[in-house]
Amino acid sequence: MNNGMKACICAAVAIYAAVADGSDLPKIPKPDFGGAVPERPSHWLSDADVPAGEHGVVVISFGIGIDGRMSDCHVVQSSGFKQLDALPCKTLPKVMRFKPARDQNGNPVATHGTNSVRF
Repeated sequence: MNNGMKACICAAVAIYAAVADGSDLPKIPKPDFGGAVPERPSHWLSDADVPAGEHGVVVISFGIGIDGRMSDCHVVQSSGFKQLDALPCKTLPKVMRFKPARDQNGNPVATHGTNSVRF
């Protein structure tokens, strides 16, 4: 992936990350947002954000509040690069929004999400 492509990585790509197909790559879980729906994907990285020469997959876990905001984000599977691992939880909660999950009465409820981000 060249630097220009890294700048084009957006939250939509992060939310709908592809499942790894190589046998030497770690298993990447499918996104699960506990009934919440991604609402506002937007650009969230620039070339300067991604350390040169670092690539991999970071799996994150996070809360999704009734307001649709991410919280309590943490890494559950490392890319092997400390700086790369920090990017999703540092940046996505600032830009990602969700339509919250709903209970049987249609009321918004807090839930939990997991997602993988490929760099």
